[in-house]
Amino acid sequence: MAMEGRTHRPVHDEARCAACSICVGLCPAVCYPEYRGDPATVRGQVLCAGPPAETREEVRPCRAACPLHQDVPVYVGALAAGRAEDALAVIRATNPLPAVCGTVCNRSCERACVRARVDQAVQIRALKRFAVEEVRRLRDAAEAGGRTPGLGARSVAVVGSGPAGLAVAHDLAALGRRVVVFDEQPRVGGMLACAIPTFVLSREALRADLDAIRALGVEFYVGMRVGRDVSLEALRQEHDAVVLAVGAWRGRKLGLPGERFLEDVVDHVEFAHRVSLEGPRPRSGPAVVVGGSTAAFACARIALRLGCAPVTVAFHRAYERLPADAEAVEDAIEEGVQLECLVRPIAVQAAGRTLSGATFERLREGEPDAWGYRPVEPSGAEPLELPAQLLVVAGERVPDLRLLGGMPGLGRTPLGFLAVDGATGMTTVPGLFAAGDVVSGPKGVVEAVAAGRKVAAAVHRYLEAVERGEAPRPAVRAVATQAPEPMRESLEEPLAPPAATERAKVASSGRPAAKSAKRPPAKRPPAKRPPPAKRPPPAKRATKAPAKPAPKRSTRRAAPPRRGGRGR
Repeated sequence: MAMEGRTHRPVHDEARCAACSICVGLCPAVCYPEYRGDPATVRGQVLCAGPPAETREEVRPCRAACPLHQDVPVYVGALAAGRAEDALAVIRATNPLPAVCGTVCNRSCERACVRARVDQAVQIRALKRFAVEEVRRLRDAAEAGGRTPGLGARSVAVVGSGPAGLAVAHDLAALGRRVVVFDEQPRVGGMLACAIPTFVLSREALRADLDAIRALGVEFYVGMRVGRDVSLEALRQEHDAVVLAVGAWRGRKLGLPGERFLEDVVDHVEFAHRVSLEGPRPRSGPAVVVGGSTAAFACARIALRLGCAPVTVAFHRAYERLPADAEAVEDAIEEGVQLECLVRPIAVQAAGRTLSGATFERLREGEPDAWGYRPVEPSGAEPLELPAQLLVVAGERVPDLRLLGGMPGLGRTPLGFLAVDGATGMTTVPGLFAAGDVVSGPKGVVEAVAAGRKVAAAVHRYLEAVERGEAPRPAVRAVATQAPEPMRESLEEPLAPPAATERAKVASSGRPAAKSAKRPPAKRPPAKRPPPAKRPPPAKRATKAPAKPAPKRSTRRAAPPRRGGRGR
């Protein structure tokens, strides 16, 4: 088909533009070179006037939405051309855990994919997993991507082997630093190995990423709890920098009357952690999971595999507002998990110390506010009674900061997280950094990896400054700087990890192990008697004093106290 002349004027609507570049590929001026220099068009006039100006490379929406800013179009195009090794090289350039992220990533890139406006988003997460598996099939994917640390290399201690800690260890080891990772759990990987079930994340995928990190020379010591087996101050004295990536392992319960005395009311971290380490223990009877996250549906699927039936997930919002991954919800429903939306727990029933059921208040969505948010409110309908012999609370997670009790000057935010400099991740203690959930609160795997990579770059710059004799000071603003109070051991601690088999390595290397000294019982001070009431002094004779003029009353009304802002 030949084109003669110009049939229409192009119209550019920025509100509808999705940066997909489809219009560029279909533009007649691109398809037909003879139209480029047409002086009757603006493009032709610009090209005839001189060479085109340099334009900034456009960032695709999928890449901008990814916390790691992975070059999705490049590695997807390499896979389309059959170059799986090239695609994996592009992925590994910014992602130290490609196999893990190819399985449990929250897929923010797919939600931003412009193809979803046409029919369906590109399956970016599945393509990433395919690249890893295809290269593993062809050859061993565990390669040393960096150089081996020299004898005079600066050393860094990383506390925690979750996604953030692994990202820190990977990037620093690739830059030539000596990295030693300590973890309280008996397995390397944090929640990836000790909380996420194997039917969600296979151990082979995790092992592939761990082998690649071990190949860089990273040392791992499991079963080592900082604050019990080794002190944080000892790590700071032996290493040039310390990174805290301990995550958020403490779950919160509902706070209902009587629940703390019931063994069958557990938080989702304790439940998944216990099943992962102790193995599945058969159960029976109905189970209820409170929450709507991906972890809630994973716990529901675990309960099904333990023998519980029926298993119900109770969520306080509407179905379309579930924060869980769509595939996780579909898989759970296909396996038989029931879903109750717009309900909120208000009471638990028990016979003695045995859970028998839970009562839920029915809710409805109210009118949207100015920002479009629809709050929930009681609907007035009859409460929902659900029988339950197991109640799993998949709510918020908070970090366990008991290891920081002996570190003076270490600050925390009002929400209980570590206070760090937003640009570097350094805490209020020089040379002590933090990354991951212990700083930001519970996030996804890819967000933790991105936070770890950011802190790793800051630690590398810090070590370079130390080598030059210019150690930077921490710059933490607008946060609490008081030392955290040590938390007592709770009787409801989920599961104490077994003693590590590698403690002898630490002892032989000369690291001092801090012994936990027991505190003597606090002595109560003797009760003080109130002082006797003093008699009023005798009245003195009145002497004349010069009369002071009465102050004039102001006619101006006092301003009401301000709310919020800086004065709050």
